[in-house]
Amino acid sequence: MKQQLIIKGMVCQRCISTVRDQLSSLHIEPKVVELGVVHMENPIHPAEMLSLKKRLDQVGLFVLDDKQDLLVRKVKQLVAEVYSGDFHFPYNFRFSDLVETNVGKPYDQVSKLFSSLENTTIENYIKQYRIDKIKELMAYSKNSLSDIAFRLGYSSTAHLSKQFKDTTGLNPSFFREKKVGNHSFIPTELL
Repeated sequence: MKQQLIIKGMVCQRCISTVRDQLSSLHIEPKVVELGVVHMENPIHPAEMLSLKKRLDQVGLFVLDDKQDLLVRKVKQLVAEVYSGDFHFPYNFRFSDLVETNVGKPYDQVSKLFSSLENTTIENYIKQYRIDKIKELMAYSKNSLSDIAFRLGYSSTAHLSKQFKDTTGLNPSFFREKKVGNHSFIPTELL
């Protein structure tokens, strides 16, 4: 029975070597080690897995349990669905309630796991997702700012504008004017 390990934090060839070394020191033979993934021909014994997790933890690499990774992906999918611009926000909508309903776990537990695996909070992830969506809608549609605010669940245009300026350093109207008028004016990291 084959097994696949998802390893967070692998960013270079040295990380691949480190993972290989740690597996070798535990007498575990991987089939393939590549960035973020180790493919095993045979499953790793739970005691060996615990040792591997501890060793990798010490060098800043983390074995993700498939359940944890799946949970984070579910949260990201919910964010994409809710803040797509097509979601109908019910009265008193709370994203945390939606997460609890769809994931079946308390929000604080999901939030803690998300933060530990993604190095950001769910709230900051949503904020950045919405900002990216605002940029997309302003650049590629003729929707008014109040329409965009409504579609993305902001309480007001002022709230959207403040969050946009706090995050990008630009007013939304300035962004739209310069983005539409001159694509090269805005630094790429702000687009």
